[in-house]
Amino acid sequence: MSFDLVLFGGTGDLAWRKLMPALFQAFRHSSLPQDGRIVGVARDDLSDDQYRELIQSRFSAVEGAKRPSPEEFKKFASMLYYLRMDLSKPDDYARLADLLKQRDAKTIVMYVATAPALFTQVVEQIAAAGLNGPRTRIVLEKPLGHDLASNRAINAAVGKVLEEKQVFRIDHYLGKPSVQNLFAMRFGNALFEPIWRREHIANIQITMAEDLGVEKRFGAERVGAYERLLLDVIDGRLNLFVRSDEQEEAWRWVEPLIDSWASDGGPRPYAAGTWGPSASSAMIARDGFSWGEEQ
Repeated sequence: MSFDLVLFGGTGDLAWRKLMPALFQAFRHSSLPQDGRIVGVARDDLSDDQYRELIQSRFSAVEGAKRPSPEEFKKFASMLYYLRMDLSKPDDYARLADLLKQRDAKTIVMYVATAPALFTQVVEQIAAAGLNGPRTRIVLEKPLGHDLASNRAINAAVGKVLEEKQVFRIDHYLGKPSVQNLFAMRFGNALFEPIWRREHIANIQITMAEDLGVEKRFGAERVGAYERLLLDVIDGRLNLFVRSDEQEEAWRWVEPLIDSWASDGGPRPYAAGTWGPSASSAMIARDGFSWGEEQ
């Protein structure tokens, strides 16, 4: 299947830390369709070859087993191209349209790996250039907005120029194997499906059993999830992506917590290596429960 993946923010941190390693792993696993082209888009003045050299140099930061050999990267690099763009200039989107028309790929993926403040502008310019046809899929990285109102504004702007089925809102955790296993156990198991409902569940406890703190694990944790999600975008599978109404519900749930933290000083601190603040134990004890690790 032919595809063009346009990566807005193609020289940015997300591109070389997450997206390019994930795309390479898909390439290495022969999961990435061979008739594909990956086009990095940014303001830097680079040629195709210079962009390939930049990406190759960034792979030195990838952990050893996932780092490509020179021969592997040479083959992967044949899919990489670059287009200099100023995202505020309509003429640059016209040049992108001309580039994409050169081969008329079956699927066009626009991955907007930019600051959320640019989402609306980029999507509107994509549409103005005639690139919002039925072959196009738009990927938006979270966070989409900083509160419910800004989230609604972004989704409203996107909804004016794209159908909901064309919009893939990323939630990295939905691509993780542990979450996939949970989905399969919940919805594909005749024993659990009828009883795993809120009427029969008193509380849910999630244990983050990790040796590394968040300051050390961020750089190496999510590549596998991105690989799965990127392949799903190319194939058009929306199962692991978030709809606009689901995002609104999430903001309705989260926004009161944020407002509360703003007024009372935020989440309670606790020492690294402990089970959490004592206030969390006291909170669930009021309903007769205790954390499993404390029993």
